[in-house]
Amino acid sequence: MEFAELICRSHYSFLHGASAPAELIDRAHHLGYRAIAITDEASVAGAVQAHMAAKSLGIQLLIGAQFSCADLAGRIVVIAMSRQGYAQLGWLITQTRRREIKGHYRLNVDDLQSGLPDCLVIWIGDSSDSPARHYPAIQRLKELFADRLYIGCALLLRGHDSAWRDHLQTLAALHRVGLVATSDVVMHRRSRKPLADTLTAIRHGLPIAACGKRFTPNAEQHLRNRLRLAR
Repeated sequence: MEFAELICRSHYSFLHGASAPAELIDRAHHLGYRAIAITDEASVAGAVQAHMAAKSLGIQLLIGAQFSCADLAGRIVVIAMSRQGYAQLGWLITQTRRREIKGHYRLNVDDLQSGLPDCLVIWIGDSSDSPARHYPAIQRLKELFADRLYIGCALLLRGHDSAWRDHLQTLAALHRVGLVATSDVVMHRRSRKPLADTLTAIRHGLPIAACGKRFTPNAEQHLRNRLRLAR
């Protein structure tokens, strides 16, 4: 089974990603992935390191970025499909960064009005959100991006995978949007989970013992082998 992982945060997503871009590229190559996208949070800072690693290994690399938007549920992943798309992505990152202090960003729906014509867009929802919030988000994004919009389906063994998949399939069918499988990656191997938890504790300003449910319940947000993904 051919597979491309389209949502990966590296350590350039400050206090979220637990692996370097080169580690993610190397692991994807080892697992036989056809391609991998590095999609850090409002940043393409890892692009050079990722490009060098991908070129040396001969794996296809896509560059993107992901954003949260106060006006929309979930996260938006924007992947450049050409040089023009990379320029459009750079413009979007600049817009979101310039309206906040250094180290922060704010995406407004108005920033997306151009439709980013040379980019692919993936919406990834939060299963803890009210499902009712997802429908208007997808409807708005569909208006903006048409057939370049996809819904990311991350099944992370958290006890509700079947219901979550059914919900996403319903969303996709209603809005005529394609589904793409993803592990919503934050680490190249599951052994980085302790580091990922430490980053979570720092992000929340809490000791590790006090984080509780702020930690993800397992280490599934890593680059998984294709046989497991096929199941």
